Amino acid sequence: MEIPLELIAAKQAVEWAVLALPGVVGIGLGAREEGGELFDEPAVRILVEDATSVPELPVEIGGVSVCVIERRYEPCSFPDEAHYPELRGGIKVGMPLRGDGTMGAIVEDTTTGELLGLSCYHVVGGPGSGFPHSVWQPANPPLVFPVPDGNNLGEVARADFPNVPPLPFSPVRVSMTDSAVFRLDVAAKNLRGFSRAIAGQGGPGQPDLVSAVTATAEPAFFQPVRKRGYMTGPTTGGVQPAQIAGMWTTIKWPLEGAQNYLMHQVEIYGGGQRFCAKGDSGSLVLDAHEPTALGLLWGEELGGTFGIMSLIGEVERQLGVSVVWA
Repeated sequence: MEIPLELIAAKQAVEWAVLALPGVVGIGLGAREEGGELFDEPAVRILVEDATSVPELPVEIGGVSVCVIERRYEPCSFPDEAHYPELRGGIKVGMPLRGDGTMGAIVEDTTTGELLGLSCYHVVGGPGSGFPHSVWQPANPPLVFPVPDGNNLGEVARADFPNVPPLPFSPVRVSMTDSAVFRLDVAAKNLRGFSRAIAGQGGPGQPDLVSAVTATAEPAFFQPVRKRGYMTGPTTGGVQPAQIAGMWTTIKWPLEGAQNYLMHQVEIYGGGQRFCAKGDSGSLVLDAHEPTALGLLWGEELGGTFGIMSLIGEVERQLGVSVVWA
């Protein structure tokens, strides 16, 4: 299903007016959805908090019909609590000031060649938090002194999240990703290894989901996808495959302010089963059949039957990293 550039422009022309309406939390383009079922026809997808209290909305935008969907994404059980001597994607990481999430992959700094860990900003935060408020795997340090650093990986190097106004003097803050990278220098000092793999169904020493991510790509509508997070492990769907349901979505980012938005986000339908849960934030979303990265998962609809991700190409551009490295 192709989305014409004219429709993208029409959505962008009205999205801030629509998002300002009470109860509206997102607007994007994708498959028409009714009762949780997807149909192979384009629609403008308007996401609302409560379907029983919907503001007056346009019935079509750019000549394409509108569908109204009750959905509110929240930052994201088979918890994998294992200590990985050789670090890889899909495993648990934590930050004492924030909580736990998933390291999506080890990535490469495109300028220096340094290897870094990739996750979400809302999982690991931004630069400036020194030891012991750095990133740990799998567990944060106990509250004793001196603090042991055997699980310490390193400090956050860079982050991207909604903190830029789209227009001068606007109270709105926007971004394309919820993402961050952290150094692995302490992990290297503690003789932990680094792998390009994404962990699989088991723990350390068990077969990986993929041995290495070998490509990145823009997702396509209805493209089957999979992910591996530390909370729910590998997920690929249920009766139907997990698949891309919506794109070009501008949505409220429910952290650090009431007027923060992520733009050009991608919705994922879990195929009738849970795709993700809290703790899976930071997981790489991959093509279902190839070791190709499509996005960085940051949120779930309550119940995890839908997920939402930032485009991996935007993550790479904003953070100056490459998911594919030798």
